[in-house]
Amino acid sequence: MGKQQRKQVLIEAADALFRERFIAVAQTSCLYRAWCLVSVAESRGVQMLIQAGSAWWRITPEGQEKPEGPAPFFGYQWQGIEKARELLQQNIMPEMHVWAVVPHRGEVVDVTAGVQRQQAAALGLEWRTPELPPYLWDTGSKLAKKHGALYMADEEATRIAFGLVEREATRLGLKKPSNTRRLVRARR
Repeated sequence: MGKQQRKQVLIEAADALFRERFIAVAQTSCLYRAWCLVSVAESRGVQMLIQAGSAWWRITPEGQEKPEGPAPFFGYQWQGIEKARELLQQNIMPEMHVWAVVPHRGEVVDVTAGVQRQQAAALGLEWRTPELPPYLWDTGSKLAKKHGALYMADEEATRIAFGLVEREATRLGLKKPSNTRRLVRARR
């Protein structure tokens, strides 16, 4: 089985786990989808970690930005720990994006990339760049170059995401991932 096929098998197994356990939560939930991927990978001997922070996708082709026009990127901006604590006290998920990383390869794995166009449209933003594939899996620099995707992990956001996963795993009686909670910078 080739590298791309192995990736596809993990993605499909993670999607099946998400549909079995979390589909009622939210179809586009990056937190639960990343957790499912990390759990499936772990069960198959592939080390992955949950990461969280800010992420953006280019929606306006380079060179076509207009100063008075909309921002050239759509994304989720981590707003810091104080804002996150305030929102969590109200049982509101702070603005952040959650993805997985393959630490020894410096690869970012975003299993919700394919829904970002619909998320942008729901906010009235026009996506004028090529549609993203259902998932992205590569080094940060290759994702930026190929897809206009930028990921900026934040240690506090990652701690919060992992804490939410641990709490939910306990509540549902599921195995907690053995994530080390460490921050891994994607290779360039």
